[in-house]
Amino acid sequence: IYNDSISKIKDVGLRNFVGYCLGIPCERYPASKNQKIIYNNFIESPASLNHHDNYSGGFVSHISGMLYTVDSLESIYTGGLRPEINSTVDWDLLRAIVYLHDIGKPLTYKKTNTNEYIWKDSCIENHALIGSQHVYSCWRDTKLIEEVVLQKLCYCIAEHMNNKFDNTVPELTLLKSIDRDRKSV
Repeated sequence: IYNDSISKIKDVGLRNFVGYCLGIPCERYPASKNQKIIYNNFIESPASLNHHDNYSGGFVSHISGMLYTVDSLESIYTGGLRPEINSTVDWDLLRAIVYLHDIGKPLTYKKTNTNEYIWKDSCIENHALIGSQHVYSCWRDTKLIEEVVLQKLCYCIAEHMNNKFDNTVPELTLLKSIDRDRKSV
């Protein structure tokens, strides 16, 4: 999942930043112990404890399916079928948001001795808020992307579970649609 689709993010700083957030080291930032834990959580965690893709590796499956949809949409939109949408979508940013929109979930899970995933501290934590905080913390560590890009990323991560419609950020609108459709599969 990572090597094939991450290369589609053309902006090298954004690509490296997404990797860092997922615990994948880049040349300037070798993996710390914490990053290795995040990477293992990313690879092994379910996408949900009670709903879609709720099995070990489900998180990666969920993200892979969403990235496939992004590839399809980009092909349609850049192929001239919907030029009005293509001109407003930052496809690099959308891919980054897809990778990171649920990053808070693996950070709120813990694995039991029986290899079952449960919520940390026996409570359901706000994965969108925790994900935004994680992304911001990674940005403080690296400054690999501009602050304006960070703000859009964090906004989309924080708001992706919100039911209100915000058409001012096309990447968020697409993310919500793709995420909703992936959950019903």
